Parts: sequence; structure tokens; C-alpha cells
Amino acid sequence: MADPESKAAPVEEENSNTNEKSVASENDGNEVENESENEADRGEEEEEEEETEEQIQAAIAKMVEELQAQKGKPKVVRKKFQRKKKQVLKAEILEDPEIVRFFQGREKYPEGYSFTEEGNLKIQGVKDVPNKTIVLKNKFVDFQTEADYADLYAKRLEALKEIETQFDAALQALRIVQEEYNLGSKSADEVVRANQAVLDLSKARSRIAYPEIWTDLVKKATVKDVLMHTEPYEKRKMKYPIFLLKHYELNRKEAWGKYEERSTAAEPLEGGAIRIRFITDLQDESTAHFHPFFQRNFTFNETEYCCMIQAYEGERFKELGKEDLRKQVLGTRSGRTIHSIAIKDKTLPNQPQQLWEDILFQFFYQHPDLRKELDSTGTDKFHVMDKEVPANYGAALEGARLRLRELGDKDLDHQETKEKVITEEQQKKAKVGAIVNNFRKKF
Repeated sequence: MADPESKAAPVEEENSNTNEKSVASENDGNEVENESENEADRGEEEEEEEETEEQIQAAIAKMVEELQAQKGKPKVVRKKFQRKKKQVLKAEILEDPEIVRFFQGREKYPEGYSFTEEGNLKIQGVKDVPNKTIVLKNKFVDFQTEADYADLYAKRLEALKEIETQFDAALQALRIVQEEYNLGSKSADEVVRANQAVLDLSKARSRIAYPEIWTDLVKKATVKDVLMHTEPYEKRKMKYPIFLLKHYELNRKEAWGKYEERSTAAEPLEGGAIRIRFITDLQDESTAHFHPFFQRNFTFNETEYCCMIQAYEGERFKELGKEDLRKQVLGTRSGRTIHSIAIKDKTLPNQPQQLWEDILFQFFYQHPDLRKELDSTGTDKFHVMDKEVPANYGAALEGARLRLRELGDKDLDHQETKEKVITEEQQKKAKVGAIVNNFRKKF
């Protein structure tokens, strides 16, 4: 296998300048041809960046217009423009508005907007903003062992071997096509395509061999800084600054660590011994049955409900004497619809925490398979990542788990059902009827 460090750059330069040298030799002294040659010398990278450069120029022109429109207050406008630019960039990068607001707040008050050891976003001690922790979807895992780096280097060498083989094959194909072109059996287009394949593989090989390349300006360098091997003890100062080209064998993103998607299973908290289980949404099969919107009929206080959130809101409105809202809650099986009905009256019952715990206790007791899943969570804490779920829901779920364990194998009295929630078939008919009625209203 050829040495990638000695081959990467010369091959690329040799192939990229082959056609240009031939044009220069045939048209020496011709001003028009020299202009076309200069355009070719711009290189492929400038063509790729042309669109980006146009966007930058457009942004600069827009900024100048804004500054001219506010002539007389240039400093204020400049600061306002910079602040606005930061906010726009963050909004583009971070689609979650809650995360955007976090970083906007951190600019003004970094002490109140901080980070947890797990890499989540923490808000604490900010006026008019509730304390909370924003759990990010991905977490950063730092490499700590030599085995991790050894594995990265081994993968890099394998990638170099593979790309080197492909490069040698492409180079051999180019030679064959060139020879056949000289004999008249191949077209010029085929030669260009073969040459482009060599260039592409040369660039790919260089990216693997030198994933991180940068320059360093040394203003007062010594001879040994440049001629390290031949003059190791030469300390004379250079009379001019020099640029040093450096590279690192691994990509920084790989060498420092990697981002992993957070598991919905238990995650360690700051305390170390306590663990937290994140309940995301109904699409997550591992935790969906813990979500209050999860659909499974059960009976509570002689009423059959379709989900835990429906039982809570139905019992709350019963206690408040809001029969009209209770009827609306029982007339749907959608958790989101139930929530939209519930916010019409946010008055809490006398003991909201106890009501939640009683409902959860009955729900998991009546479904042994789900009770087993709840019991397997051990001493985990629960955190529901859903803004429509009350903050005390996790604590109530933990309380219901403890009560079920204390109950053991004992059986409870069977609950009679005197009132039932709307069935799935009735729900479907109601949806069709609503669509038809809406259609009639339009016409």
C-alpha cells in the first residue's frame, strides 16, 4: 500500500493542472486565452463557495441599508443588528422555541441559565421564570479509555486501505483510457470522467489521512522550529514570520467524544444513586403505558374511563359540579381533546395529588401486565416530557407503585360500572358527523 501522506497532495495537483499546462503552452501570449486560463485556476472550491459568497454579500448589503436608514444612531443600530443576528441564527439552528428562549436568557443572565452534569439545560433562580430542567434529545459521551482511541485509529487505517485500493484502480483506469484515447478508440469526455474519478478519490483520501488541518503563524520562530530533524539544536531566530501547517490524525468530533440519543430507560441524576425515567410520548413503546394519555379502559368510582387523564379531569369536574364539562370529557377518547376541554376551567380539586395517585393505583391494579412493568422500574423517579401533563404526575406514579407493592397479592373488591366513556365506534361516527356538518356549513 502506498504511503497516503506522500501521495495525496501531488496526485491531486498533477491531475488538476494537466489540461491547464497544455492550454498555456499552445496559447502563450494570447491575452484572451490567458483570461480563460485564469478562470480555470480559480479551482473547484471557489465554484462550490460561489453561492455562499452571494448570500454573504446580500446579507452585508441588507445590513448597510439598515444602518443608513437609522443614520444618526450607528452604535445603537449596530448592537441591535448583532443581537438580532444572533437570535436569528439560534432560531435556525435550534427549532425548539423553548431551547431558543433558554439561550436568549443565558446571554443576559448566565447564572440562572446553566447546565447539569448530564448536559441538560437548567433554569433556576430567574425572576418570573419557573425552575425547570430541559432534557435534550441527545447527550454527549466523552471518550475516556485508550481502547476507544485505539478503535478509532484502527477504523481510520481500514478506511485508508480501502480508499487507497480504489484510488490505485481509478488511476490505472485513467492510464488505460488515456492510451485508448491516443489510439482514437476513446472520446475526450471519457478521459475527463476518468480523470475526475481520480481527483475525487484523491480528495477523499486526503480527508481521511488529514481530517483536521490548520495553520499556525509563528512570528519569532527559531531554525529548529522549521528544521527539527536536521538542525535539532539550532536556536537562531528567523528574521521573518512563518506559517506552520499542522494536522491531526482524527477528526475532533470523533476524538473528543460523540453524541448519542438519550434512552428513555433510566438515566442517572446528579446524586448518582437516584435514577430518573423519562416518559416521552405515546410513540415510545418502552414508556407509553406510563403516559396519562395511554388508552386502556378501566373503572374508577363506578365510571369506565379510557385513559388516566380522562379519569382525573372527569373526577375533577364532578367535584367542582361542572357537569357540562364532565359530559364533554366523557364524549371523547382523545387525550389532547380532553386537555383542551380541561383548560376551560383550571380550578384544582381539594387533593389533586391524592386524586392522581388513586387513579393510577386503580389503573395499574386492573391491568396486571402493566402493573408488572411499573414494578420493574425499581426506585426510579419519573419525569414526563409533555407540557400538557401536570408536574405532580411523576410523584403520583411513584406513590401508586409503592401502594401496589404494599398491597402484594391481596385482591380488592370489584368495582361496578354505572357510567361508560364513549366507545371507539361512537368516536369514529362522531368524527364523520363533525366533518359532514362542517362541509355543509361551508356550502
